[in-house]
Amino acid sequence: MCAKCTTGLNELIIACGFTDKYENKIVSWVSDEMPFNVSANNKIILEVPQFNLRAENYYFTYQISHKTTSPKDFCDVLHNAASITVIESDFFNVGRKIRPGSSLLLDASFK
Repeated sequence: MCAKCTTGLNELIIACGFTDKYENKIVSWVSDEMPFNVSANNKIILEVPQFNLRAENYYFTYQISHKTTSPKDFCDVLHNAASITVIESDFFNVGRKIRPGSSLLLDASFK
C-alpha cells in the first residue's frame, strides 16, 4: 500500500464492482457516494441486500484511492480479483428461467 494510504482509513475511497466477460461495468459502488464507516477493528464491509444478476460469469474489481478517485491518487487496484458464476433461475417466479446475459435484474412487472 502506498504511503499516503496509511494516513487514515477515513481518507480512503474504496470503489468496487463487477464487470462481464467483455469488461463492461455491470454495477459499482464507491464509498464517498454512500454511507461509509470503518469498524473498530479496521474492517470495511460492503453490504448489498439484493444482488440480482442474469446467468453469466462476472468479475470483481476494486480500487483504493486517497481523497479522490483520480488515477493519480490510486493506492491499489486489482482487476478480476475474484469471479462469480450466476446460474439460471426463475427470478420472476413465472415457471421459466430467465435468459442468460450480463445485466442486473430489478424486481418489476408489466401491468
